Amino acid sequence: MSELRNIIDMRRYYAKTVFGFAVAKTNLPVSRLPDAAEFKSFEALEIQHEQLDAMSVFRREALLERFPVVHGGNLMDKSLSRNIISAPVKIQDDFVAESARLLKMIAAQYRLHTVALDLSAGSAIADPVQKEALRRILRRLYPFLLENGQTLLLPFRLPVLGGCSTAELASFLRETMIPSVKVRLDIYPHELKKNSDPREIVGNLRFETRSVIFCYDADGGNRLLRAHLVPWLKYFALNAFYGPYFVCPFSQEYRLSPLEAESYSKLVEELKHKQE
Repeated sequence: MSELRNIIDMRRYYAKTVFGFAVAKTNLPVSRLPDAAEFKSFEALEIQHEQLDAMSVFRREALLERFPVVHGGNLMDKSLSRNIISAPVKIQDDFVAESARLLKMIAAQYRLHTVALDLSAGSAIADPVQKEALRRILRRLYPFLLENGQTLLLPFRLPVLGGCSTAELASFLRETMIPSVKVRLDIYPHELKKNSDPREIVGNLRFETRSVIFCYDADGGNRLLRAHLVPWLKYFALNAFYGPYFVCPFSQEYRLSPLEAESYSKLVEELKHKQE
């Protein structure tokens, strides 16, 4: 493909773009949260509501005040949410009821208005029966999302390891017509082919994206570099998507998580204060 060209001034784009740390997906313990909160260039936090539950009221409010943008991690345990599509309808209805209760709670107590729910959308959409089950669950959740003023994010992994394509997911969302249901892209940049073009990988799914998480194995020697980040920022700048862009460095016992968060914070500072 031809070189990606942007109408938007990238310097202005970087200045307005929101970056942060994926505490929930990294599974960082509450005791380590100050490590993420210290970095001034982070304006966003992705955090599990159970992690907020475990904090004192004072500490929780201080954390929520510190970050202008806070996204909730997976609303329900993944061992349950990923299998609910193939469960009997009665169990699905119970799942919707419990999800509705949690959505109302996190909106009222923690002001969480964007939250993920891993329903294995990629694999579900690839199967005609499960696709309709997914559509039914999302439509049943919509009134509660609307009432609470919330957006539900369906996590979708890149590169795709199986299931539907990005085009099929985008088509499903357009057909389903639920404005409160969008996508969280979990991008593993070190697993993509070198010099991959985001336009070829994601296509029009960028219009449905409301969060991006860059994931990588820090213990394996991987690092998130400017070369990994900038092509995606240029791609999403095309439709003026300003993030949040979260970093998610996986590390045993979280040994490298704070160091990688600091590295990402410095990279963000460079982008915001230097011309691309």
